[in-house]
Amino acid sequence: MIVRANHFTWQYDCKFTMSDCDALGNVFQSSVFRVTELAREEFFHERVEGYSDLLKNGLEVMAADAQFEFHARLLPFDRVACLVTVTEVNETAVVIRFHFRHHRSDRTCAESTQFIRFATANHKIYVPGNVRRAMNSLLVIPASASESSRSLVSASQFGIDYYS
Repeated sequence: MIVRANHFTWQYDCKFTMSDCDALGNVFQSSVFRVTELAREEFFHERVEGYSDLLKNGLEVMAADAQFEFHARLLPFDRVACLVTVTEVNETAVVIRFHFRHHRSDRTCAESTQFIRFATANHKIYVPGNVRRAMNSLLVIPASASESSRSLVSASQFGIDYYS
């Protein structure tokens, strides 16, 4: 699914530095993943009332599965917008799309779909009610089933259950 600019939920702006790059000046994939983690945390803190309290009480938030597609080279000092879109929500997970767009060219440079899990210290996996309510209010439904990157049902086929 390519998210159209008017369909995203939230925007996180960032700039890559030389420390995010290899010797040839290519941005490390791990640096892009780090930006998605920062964007996700900022997004939840801003959009979910009481999210900080959940973290203080031991809730773990993790990307149980992440897929990336790179469409253009990312370079040091590139300013990009990371567009965050919630595409699926249920009792145990949230699926979020991250769409990276260059500020200078308005081109898509990378996309990621992440299957986000929430777990307590005693390994109970669930999406807290306030998180689920906030995410449902921001949900963007793909225009067609073929645009959906992965359903929550199919994610379970990959054995994503770190606590069983």
